Amino acid sequence: MSEEVESAGEEGPLRVLVLDDETVSRTLVAALVRAGGFEALEAASTVEALQLVAEETVDVVVVDQIMEPYSGLAFIRAVRTEKEFNDMRLIMLTGTSEPGTVQAAMRSGADAFLVKPVTEEILVNRIKTVLEYDEPGALNPANKK
Repeated sequence: MSEEVESAGEEGPLRVLVLDDETVSRTLVAALVRAGGFEALEAASTVEALQLVAEETVDVVVVDQIMEPYSGLAFIRAVRTEKEFNDMRLIMLTGTSEPGTVQAAMRSGADAFLVKPVTEEILVNRIKTVLEYDEPGALNPANKK
C-alpha cells in the first residue's frame, strides 16, 4: 500500500506527525504511516510537537494520550485554540477504549479516536477519512447539534 498520498496544498505526500513518548510505539506507528504513502514526522513530547507544527506543514497528527509532562489531550486542546492550525486533523491513538477516555478526546477536539494496537489498513483509512471532510471535527459527535 505504498502509493504516495498527495498533500492538498503542496507537492509531495501528506505529512503526518506521530506524537508518542514511547519510542517503540512511535516508530511502529510512523512505519505504518509511511507504508500507507504518507510522509511521517515524529515527536517524543507535546512540547516538541507544538514546536514542530509551528515550523512545519503538518496535515494530520496521530496523538498518544498518556505522555509526560503534558498529555495528548493537552496537545489537542493547545492546537484547537490556535487559528493557524484550524485545518490540522487530530487522531487520538491510545491503549484504552473506555467511554470516558473516548469522550474526553472528542470533547478536547480530536477528529477521530483509535485504539492500540492498530493495523496499517485501519490507520491509513482513518487518516484518509478525516482528510475528506471540509472542517476538522466533522466526525466528532461532540460537534453535532
